[in-house]
Amino acid sequence: MRRDGERVFDSVQATWNLLERGAESALQDAHAAGMKVVVKESLANGRLTGEAGRRKREEGKENRNEGEIFSASVAQIREVAESRGTTVETLALAAALTRPWADVVLTGAATVGQIQSNVAALELAYDPELEERLRSVSIDSTEYWRARSSFRWN
Repeated sequence: MRRDGERVFDSVQATWNLLERGAESALQDAHAAGMKVVVKESLANGRLTGEAGRRKREEGKENRNEGEIFSASVAQIREVAESRGTTVETLALAAALTRPWADVVLTGAATVGQIQSNVAALELAYDPELEERLRSVSIDSTEYWRARSSFRWN
């Protein structure tokens, strides 16, 4: 965006994760234009963590991925992660970190354990074969945002 020929913003922040890749080309363009790109929701509001499901089971509540449009995709991601000897969250963060246009990837880590888990993503070799296997797990953006708008935030 420009005003009087001058760029108004130097950075952009947008959602990108293995489930929602809809903004990818716009983020590539923003980065190519010299803007800093900040990726938010790289773990899809906890849907791409093992902790979300574990916590819900411990509380006797429904897993936030069950019965939603995300369940099949998350199951595929979990299968790929296990085949590589890693976790869903490590794989999801590694995917975000390897985007050449991503300058900053927000994780939302709040505990020492979460930070340690997040750092493991820096060590994961995210290769073209992984990218190919995981590209198919993304969800149509309209469906993703429709489902996300129905979440109960508590």
